Amino acid sequence: MGLLINHGMLGEVGGFRPRTFFSIDPHRVTPPAPNPRFFETLPTIWAAAYRFRQGVEQGDEIARWEWLTLFVLHALGVAYLTEPLTPSALAREYPSALQPALETTHPQAGQFRDAQILSVGATTLGGVYPDIIFFPARARSRWQTESYLLPYLEGERLSWARTRDALLADGFEREKCHRHLRRVASDALPLSFGKILDALCDAAFGSAPYGLDQAPRLSPTPAGWPLVREQPQPMELLELYPLRKPNANGGQTYFLVDKFPAPPSWMTTALGPGRPSPASYRMLGPNAIGVETRGRLETLTLGPGDEIVDLASLFLSDYVGRVDYPRDDQRLSLIHPVHKLQGLTDASKVSVCLAPVTSRLLAYFPELLAEDGAGLRAKPAFDGQRVEWDFQLCGREIRWTGRYFEARDLAVASLSLWPPKVDPQWHFYAAHGLGLRDRAGRWRLVDEAGRLGDLHELGAAQDEYVTLLTPPAAAEAASNRPRALSWWWPVQGRDVERGIAWLAKLPDAGSRALADAHLAVDFGTSNTSVAFAAGGITDTLRFSLAPLRLWNGDGANRLGFAPFNWGGSKGYFSTTLLTRRAAGLQSVTPETLAAEHFFAAAIPNLYADGLNRMLAAGSGTNAWDLHDSLKWDQARTSAYRALFLRLLLLYAHGELFFNQRARVTDYTFTFPLAMSKADRDAFHAQNQRSISVIQQLCHGERDFEVAARYRANVDESAAAAAGANLPPSADRLDLFIDVGGGTADIAVRRGTEILVLDSLRLAGRQFFRAAEQNLSPRVKLRRANVFRRHLGLLLAPDDAALAEMDVSDMPGIREHRLSLPTFYLLRVNELKSEAFVQREHAILKRQRDASLPEGQSYRDAYQRFCAQMFFRHLLAYGLVQAAAAAIERNLNQSKLPHGLHLVLGGNAWGLLLFADFERSGAALLTEAETLLNRLKRCAREGLSPEARDCLDDLHLHDVTLLNEGDISRAKTNVPIGALTVSATQSVSRRAAPFAGANLPQVTISDGAVESAPRQVRWFDRWSEADLKRLFEMEPDTDIRQVTIRLPGASQPLDALLTLFTSRGPTDLIPQKKWATINGYLAGGRHYPALTPLALFLTGVLYADPDLKLVTSLPDQPYPMIEAMARKAGLYDDQPPLADEPETRRQTMTYE
Repeated sequence: MGLLINHGMLGEVGGFRPRTFFSIDPHRVTPPAPNPRFFETLPTIWAAAYRFRQGVEQGDEIARWEWLTLFVLHALGVAYLTEPLTPSALAREYPSALQPALETTHPQAGQFRDAQILSVGATTLGGVYPDIIFFPARARSRWQTESYLLPYLEGERLSWARTRDALLADGFEREKCHRHLRRVASDALPLSFGKILDALCDAAFGSAPYGLDQAPRLSPTPAGWPLVREQPQPMELLELYPLRKPNANGGQTYFLVDKFPAPPSWMTTALGPGRPSPASYRMLGPNAIGVETRGRLETLTLGPGDEIVDLASLFLSDYVGRVDYPRDDQRLSLIHPVHKLQGLTDASKVSVCLAPVTSRLLAYFPELLAEDGAGLRAKPAFDGQRVEWDFQLCGREIRWTGRYFEARDLAVASLSLWPPKVDPQWHFYAAHGLGLRDRAGRWRLVDEAGRLGDLHELGAAQDEYVTLLTPPAAAEAASNRPRALSWWWPVQGRDVERGIAWLAKLPDAGSRALADAHLAVDFGTSNTSVAFAAGGITDTLRFSLAPLRLWNGDGANRLGFAPFNWGGSKGYFSTTLLTRRAAGLQSVTPETLAAEHFFAAAIPNLYADGLNRMLAAGSGTNAWDLHDSLKWDQARTSAYRALFLRLLLLYAHGELFFNQRARVTDYTFTFPLAMSKADRDAFHAQNQRSISVIQQLCHGERDFEVAARYRANVDESAAAAAGANLPPSADRLDLFIDVGGGTADIAVRRGTEILVLDSLRLAGRQFFRAAEQNLSPRVKLRRANVFRRHLGLLLAPDDAALAEMDVSDMPGIREHRLSLPTFYLLRVNELKSEAFVQREHAILKRQRDASLPEGQSYRDAYQRFCAQMFFRHLLAYGLVQAAAAAIERNLNQSKLPHGLHLVLGGNAWGLLLFADFERSGAALLTEAETLLNRLKRCAREGLSPEARDCLDDLHLHDVTLLNEGDISRAKTNVPIGALTVSATQSVSRRAAPFAGANLPQVTISDGAVESAPRQVRWFDRWSEADLKRLFEMEPDTDIRQVTIRLPGASQPLDALLTLFTSRGPTDLIPQKKWATINGYLAGGRHYPALTPLALFLTGVLYADPDLKLVTSLPDQPYPMIEAMARKAGLYDDQPPLADEPETRRQTMTYE
């Protein structure tokens, strides 16, 4: 009697063993009662059915309307019949006593075939009984918990009114249901009960419809009855599911809730009459969903693009991070207000509670990342310790309760974003974080599409990192503005996501339309300067786009991330790169450079305190390595040069896009004419690759036509001439000499026509190679200590008093072993212009103080001599080119009434004080006039009368020193000039430099045939094309060898060379050296790329290592300059040579 119908009765009661009887104490037997968890206990099952039959038969209104409701619920698919329990199934699956008990108590003894149960969802509604077919269960307390059944109940009874309203509102379905019930009454019920059902139908639906007699007869058993409402097909069941949305694969993503804890009522409520609830759907495999419908598990096969996701897995059940701040703290103003709950732990504090969701939820539901924060709500739970979060997903409300722990170290960690503004057309965002990984965790950016930013640790200390948002992989990059932060916490060696922080509305770039911008880069050996032309504005680019503090932060500069306080205010910065030693960039190539490498590098002068930060960075894992000479030594510096230029381009694109509302579409990179064609081609090819990378990063542009937008034909000489902004005039020659760190770029112009373009490897690098000798204890140079103190005074920190300081004792030189030129560049670029001028005046005043003891005088200093020769050589070389142009064009006094105008640019002219020259055009005019007069004396011999007249008539009209009033103008004019040249380039077809020396016998060879010797004069053009023309060679013939036949072994190759080696009447080159020099100049290995005069200067006097002069001595990098200095007596082991009186035009007074 205690046996139950299992499975169909909602479970198995334990304690029974098949085919076993127990003795029972009758005093302990409790009266039988219906168990609300199950259908019925035997033998009351048939008794309950019989009692209900009697109620229907005897006119019990409640029973009759429940009876009608049972038929309607079955007809419309809300209720369903389970699989029949046949005698064989009963005997096989249940104790043997059950089947005889059911059979012998059945009202139709001997006709029992099976037991059928009527269910709704997982709850037993009733069963099947002869005559009345359906009867309701007696135990009904569980009905109230069945969401499928609840809409049709009134208390514990089935309600016809509610069923009618819920299921039969549609007239067509109402008519179909009416016909079905009439057919049941006529075909399946006995006559007496059929009449009762007809009467109920009359009351519920009205009179019987026509045509019932023509309908096919119904089966006598309900299992064979057709349903009034068609049951959904598998595809319809999928379409019914509410938590689904299209995905990127062209299919649907189904978010299943069968494992969702504490589900809201809509998850367990049927999706319609006879339809399953969302919680009934469960995953059967990666491509299949199972759903319980009418007691059966329906398998729904998904398409190839479909995806199944467990919704609960997108939320965090573990503890989530919380940070407590004082109520009035403004450090987190950019965190969305939904996270800030007051009084959660302390009435005086605000608790910033992260949302207990994963970034995967945001990737699936990016609409949660809308700027207005719609669909987000948070409130403390009733216990005051947890927070209830409400989210709107696919139009449904989802609630999740988060549990929190206090992340105290997160309160002192920081995160800063660059760029500090957002825009749909900008696609690269970087956030720099500070905080120990194992204590403060790691933030990662999340973009508006829910994409999680990449995370990269910086250095080995694990206290610094960067998270990056880069353009999506799609052909047309979608907007990827940052919208949230994902916080990750290390657990057992791996990072685990512990919450999301939505961001408040970030500053945007504004609605002003974007203009096209042309960017020009003067990538110098020592300094780099950038200019732009956009929206009618042409100007030097100075950086100011400081990062935005998202989470805490002190606003201090950090090497390896965009500065809060930018340097480079002068419009240029040193061409040096810092790289993190721990980053291991030694093995990186330009092809393998990635975005994260930008943050393992820094351009020190772009930080207002870059040098100090570099010196303070320490050693070991926190140390930074410095790389210079990025322009020339391509084999060694190719990757570092690419990294420098890409970092510069990234900052330039950001500055123009957000602060100028311009997008860079065109590029010009200047190059020196002294750069070989192979190096030049490699330089431009690398620049174009870098531009393609930056265009893709910043704008998502994958097919940027860089070749069509890149100007590779603007040399530094033409750019310097155009950037001087000197109005052209046909009444004069303009001689431009722009001296940087690696080359002196020379141009000669008349009117708008460029007559000469040349580039000389004689610049700041050569100056400092001589200057560094003063720091060597092995070489005893005269007054080296005086030079060191003067240089130390110039480079002292801004706040230092004007006191003597030996440069060799300064941090950086002493402790970090920086080269002198690198240290000078980094320090002087940080020095304020006013401080530079003040110190320059003080040094010049001291150099000219006649009252100083001999040991402190700079008058006979080695460095003074070298510096004077350096600047005189530059002026003399330019004057030779200008004079040759005047002779070639026959420009006499009548054609050049205003003579020659010198325009001097480039930062190297800032070193004039060490030559004891004033930094003024008037002072240099005196030097230039002296050199021009000496040139006329040296070059007159052999000239025709017309040529002699042109040379004699040439006079200096004026000297403009670009950095005389504005120290930075000498450098910043070059990229501005490059923009001008790119737009309107006007260069003569014959702008090659002149030979600069008389060569009586020159032969050229194509490798097979040598030409007859010809004379080349100092005012003849020297280039491959000009030599072919002079020697009447075919234009397509290659010149393989140029040979110069030598004069007497102990005489200069030409008297013009003594213009560069004489000091007054004395030739400072020892006579025995001329044979070696002439042999070097005659060899022709560097011809015709270099003019003979250029080779003499750079290969002999200054011995450029790239030219590999065979006479170089191990301890003397400039053998001829050193020989000249020794002959002048500028070593401490010899007396100084008497100097000829100097004439100096006083233009400045020093008090």
